Amino acid sequence: MKYFWISMLVISVAPGCKVIRNSQQEHLAEFAHMAIKVADVPGDIYTRYYELNHQYKILNSASQFMDAPKVTDAINDLELKEDDIAMDDAKIHAFRVQYEILKKFAALLMAMTDPVYRDNFVKEKDEFVTSFQLLTKKCNTLFPSSKLPLSLGGLVGSMVQEIGMRSIQYMQRKYLIQLLNEAGPSFTAICDFYIDEHSREIELLCRNLKEETDHAFSTYVNNIKNDNQSGNNLLLYQDRLVPLYQSWQAKVKIIKQLSVNQKESMQRLKEVYTALQRSLVAKVTLKEMVPEMGTLYTCFGNIRDAYEQYGDEMKRIRDSRPINNSEK
Repeated sequence: MKYFWISMLVISVAPGCKVIRNSQQEHLAEFAHMAIKVADVPGDIYTRYYELNHQYKILNSASQFMDAPKVTDAINDLELKEDDIAMDDAKIHAFRVQYEILKKFAALLMAMTDPVYRDNFVKEKDEFVTSFQLLTKKCNTLFPSSKLPLSLGGLVGSMVQEIGMRSIQYMQRKYLIQLLNEAGPSFTAICDFYIDEHSREIELLCRNLKEETDHAFSTYVNNIKNDNQSGNNLLLYQDRLVPLYQSWQAKVKIIKQLSVNQKESMQRLKEVYTALQRSLVAKVTLKEMVPEMGTLYTCFGNIRDAYEQYGDEMKRIRDSRPINNSEK
């Protein structure tokens, strides 16, 4: 028993060890929760782009025949095929793998601050470790210039093993600052990768898609003008294709705006993380995080607004399609 209390005393006074107050836990939990939300967005943006790109290809292919029934069928059936989905899933998974690592870091922070989240986390501990190991391996293979350190995997494994077996206060004393410090370089590098690389990739993809749809639309219109038997095609162009292409152009613009907003959110996420480290290491209150968190909330609010606009465009496409008798 004597050795137990001695060991507890060493843990409580060891340099860098800290138990945070309830109000501080709320700030930390808010940050972790927001990090999970922000990390979900890049993969979703990429998914929306590929859905839009394949829909464009389906309709553009049908439009080449200048056959109104074929184009109408294509408009009414813009769902992605299984082969297309499988091909894109591989691309999207590679795109989002780094951001899944961010979510794992945030989940560990949540498990050290939120008892309810901790209890649910415990039920999936084994799956978490396996998933983290696979993500780390894939991340290091896909992005060799910014490999996750091996020591981080060992730290995560030790933490997960003790979560649920030890109190939240014990986990904070033993692991909180160590996790923030060891994960810090990787956390920052992943945010920077979106800011410097992925945001530019999305911008280029959207610009190319816009140019392709502009060209295809212009070609179709010119073909109608040169077709003496273009009555059906002209009607189709006026009633169906114009609203559809306009909506697609609006959606491309919104995807670009989503990426711009996400880039800003990633920058703010880095700033909050830095403020969090500084506050805990300096053993001051986490009030320093409040201004950065407020800015992060604003940035994520802009992302939500863009999603609402995207939903409006989806509704426009649905409303532009005729209702079959079977749907009435």
